[in-house]
Order: sequence, then structure tokens, then C-alpha cells
Amino acid sequence: MKQKINSGGRSPKTNAIAFRCSVNFTATQQAQLLTMQEKSGIASMSLFIKMRVFGKPFKVFVVDENTSIFIDKMSFLITAAPSPLTTTYC
Repeated sequence: MKQKINSGGRSPKTNAIAFRCSVNFTATQQAQLLTMQEKSGIASMSLFIKMRVFGKPFKVFVVDENTSIFIDKMSFLITAAPSPLTTTYC
């Protein structure tokens, strides 16, 4: 009888990360890096650094509290007002 060999563990990745780099920052440079990463909205620091190094664009959305209030009020007015193209029958 032929026995099934169990290799165990997870299957290997096709494009495994094999190279790592180390960078040293001053305290001010680290603070700047953290603020840029927080503004970008990317949770992973390594992904953020890769995007910055290899020039991949990313979007930074800065939302002002007054702007969000204005957008909420405008969207309410647009949804609350009847459209001139529709006819309401009672």
C-alpha cells in the first residue's frame, strides 16, 4: 500500500521577499516620515516606503471639518429636493 507523504506547512510563495534594507533616521526625519505616512492613509509603513522609493503615486485626502459639514448639507439638499425631471402624482 502506498503511503501519502505529508510535507506539512504552507506552500511556498511564488515571489518571496528575500532582500531587506535598513535605513537610519534622525528624530525629525522619523517624525516627518510618520506624518507623511499618516496623511497617505496607508496602514503599512513598508508599503508606504516602497511606494515612495519606486515612485508609485498615491493619493492623500485631507478632509477639513467645515468642508465635510458643507458636503453633508449640500448632499441633503440634493436628495431632499424633488428633481424637475420627475412628476409626482397624488
